[in-house]
Amino acid sequence: MLNPNYHSDTPAKDEDLRRQRVILVTIMGIPVIIFLLAFIAYNHAMRSTSIGGLGLNEMNKYPDTKREAITETIFGREVADPYRWLEDEDAPEVEAWVSSQQKLTKAYLDSLPQRNPLAERFEELYYIDAISAPNKRGDRYFYRRRHADKEKVVHYWREGLEGEERVLLDPNTMGSEEENISLGSVIPDWQGKNVAYQLRPNAADESTLYVMDVSTGKVSDIDVIEGAKYAYPSWLPDGSGFFYTWLPEVPEEQIDERPGMAVIKFHKLGTDPKNDPVIRPATGDPKTFQGAWISRDGRWLFHNISHGWLSDDVYLLDLEKLGQQVPPENAAWTPWLVGKPHKYWVTHWDGYFYIMTDEESPRKSLFRTPEGKLEREHWQEIIPARGEVVLDDYEIIGNRLVATTLQKAAHQLEIYELDGTKIRDVKLPSLGEVFSVSGEPDEDHYFYGFSSFAVPYQIYRNNIQDGASKLWAEVDFPVDASKFVVRQVEYKGRDDTPISMFLVYPEDTYLNGNTPFLLYGYGGFGVNLGPGFMSSIIPWL
Repeated sequence: MLNPNYHSDTPAKDEDLRRQRVILVTIMGIPVIIFLLAFIAYNHAMRSTSIGGLGLNEMNKYPDTKREAITETIFGREVADPYRWLEDEDAPEVEAWVSSQQKLTKAYLDSLPQRNPLAERFEELYYIDAISAPNKRGDRYFYRRRHADKEKVVHYWREGLEGEERVLLDPNTMGSEEENISLGSVIPDWQGKNVAYQLRPNAADESTLYVMDVSTGKVSDIDVIEGAKYAYPSWLPDGSGFFYTWLPEVPEEQIDERPGMAVIKFHKLGTDPKNDPVIRPATGDPKTFQGAWISRDGRWLFHNISHGWLSDDVYLLDLEKLGQQVPPENAAWTPWLVGKPHKYWVTHWDGYFYIMTDEESPRKSLFRTPEGKLEREHWQEIIPARGEVVLDDYEIIGNRLVATTLQKAAHQLEIYELDGTKIRDVKLPSLGEVFSVSGEPDEDHYFYGFSSFAVPYQIYRNNIQDGASKLWAEVDFPVDASKFVVRQVEYKGRDDTPISMFLVYPEDTYLNGNTPFLLYGYGGFGVNLGPGFMSSIIPWL
């Protein structure tokens, strides 16, 4: 159990404890970045600290940083750039400047009496055992474990939910320490027979795609695909091959243009990837990213071109009408959702296309339309935009819809019939964050993860038909988070926009206006920061 007064191995007076306790204030779900640190750690005591024989006032004399008279005219405005010389990291004067800055910083940090106890506590909190929600493929379940004694997450599988746990991929045992190999995406086929996975040497973005037989653990020496940075394979229903995004190697001077050179390919297992046919050509626009995925029944092939975080183009191909699983590069795709300033998330199930979009509202809504009726006038709105409620995601599970929504920055799970008829809300443990909803369109059981500021990570198993819920796994966390108070409050911004804010603090904290606090908020790239568990804040509470 973590004492909320924890701050060092040395006992302190009550007054010191009150002064050093921190209240965490978080601003959630807003599309701007806010990062303000107002943390008073040492108050008057640190003012007299001596570091390496230097008084604190002397330590504040940072190394001299020269300024150069460099200006440029950009869009008709003169812009000064006096520190451009620091961009050459290999220059001797830059190395000397960095060295002097590091020396100053290290001397200061090494002098702080609470640094080592904090480092020990952070290590205890970061290195914990945890498990992800499993994904079912065939009769097999695939999931990840984080181990307290391992640096990297290990992937596992088991035959049936109660079957013996077996290691699928363990990056901790791959290569030498110097190679520092990491795993990218790990995607099993629909039968759970084979798994396609990315390996990234030196934890880089660049990756190579491999295919492994799950039962034997044998890695194919034929199905090895380089240029798989954006691969994300989409398996055919029979597991005989997959569609993927391939990125060619380019000289250094063309790196900025490389995203526009990506193409969509198809790989048939057991064949040389160098002969993989191109399904969709490169866009030639480095500001775009493209991918492809196939419907569960194998009939519909989708092609998506993302224009940053603002809009998507979606193309559609009927493979049944085409008469072949693998289309030629010149196939006649249907330009379905193209040229509109909106985002689209599209899937298919049982004769209908389901489209989540921000067309009607930036908070998004969900539509469906029958096969053969793609035109906008045929769309049926099944989960409309509702006031301040944000439709965050949706899954088709057990022939029903599981919608993840954001309401005042906290998640809710809602269950609907496929036609949009509301069935129920899933009762969550508290205000918090839902993650990793996973289940099959034709099976009743599904999993989801949950956490809040006061609830470490939990995994639940639910029944879509009767709503029965059972805790499947949880983190054994070295802290009694139930002793923290979590309050949601609201205030108005300068333009009167209501902003939701969470206050997190130990239950015995006296809020008198003088409590040190950490204020944190984030929102960008289409991502909201939810009120989930943050082990990094525990030592400050």
